[in-house]
Amino acid sequence: MTEQAPDQKALDAAKAEATGKRLEDGSVVVPLVTDEGTVDILIPSPAMWYEGAVEALRSGRISDWVTLAVDDVETLTAWRSVRKRYRDLDAFLSAWSQATGERAGESPGSRAS
Repeated sequence: MTEQAPDQKALDAAKAEATGKRLEDGSVVVPLVTDEGTVDILIPSPAMWYEGAVEALRSGRISDWVTLAVDDVETLTAWRSVRKRYRDLDAFLSAWSQATGERAGESPGSRAS
């Protein structure tokens, strides 16, 4: 069995614990775990997203989605402060989906009709 480096073990442990937290207003705080560290990303409820956010999410343009969904300067600064690998983005989307019950390929607004 191959032993992992201590940094990799810590990263794997952090990713395993990464889950989003739903707030009273419908927004969720989702940890983005990267090689550079972890930052909390506050994603508002879909009704508060700007035009184009749903399309960006559905087409897999995660950074565009976050930029159009988030209105909080501190959150946007945190998002931009770290380099993100695709595995980081996959884990982030998975945590967001778990916290909200939404799936990235579906329009969050489509359930309301």
